[in-house]
Amino acid sequence: WKSRNWKLRLYGAGKDQKYIEELIQFYELTNKVTIEGHINDIRKLWAENQLLLLPSIAEGKPLALEEAMFCGRAAVVTDVAGNTELIKDGKTGFVIDAPVLKLIDQALEQAWEHRKNWEQMGEHAHKWAVRNIDPSPEDKLVTLLLDAH
Repeated sequence: WKSRNWKLRLYGAGKDQKYIEELIQFYELTNKVTIEGHINDIRKLWAENQLLLLPSIAEGKPLALEEAMFCGRAAVVTDVAGNTELIKDGKTGFVIDAPVLKLIDQALEQAWEHRKNWEQMGEHAHKWAVRNIDPSPEDKLVTLLLDAH
């Protein structure tokens, strides 16, 4: 992986940031991995990135995954919680069977081998998201709450 042409951008901030920065330096990945901090403009984020990597141990149905799909990006996700409701392996992304390092490595290799298909997979992800995900669930919630009274 160190000889391949890739970059990993980590977004967000939190109590573990310093430790993650130390790991990046320890593994000599400063030319490959950067911490970008919190980003408000999701469209800009996805204009600059090609693939979402979400190797979660536990998850709900992640908003970051839905955002990536709406922005036409494929994803590599673990088969936890709602991820496989959104990602169809080989069509809209890649599914890691379990959050285990060996399986994550296998899925990343598969994704890398099919990187020429990422754009098409992202298009499929976008079309699926537009058809199946409510982009304004808060409006539906307000309507439900008002109708209940």
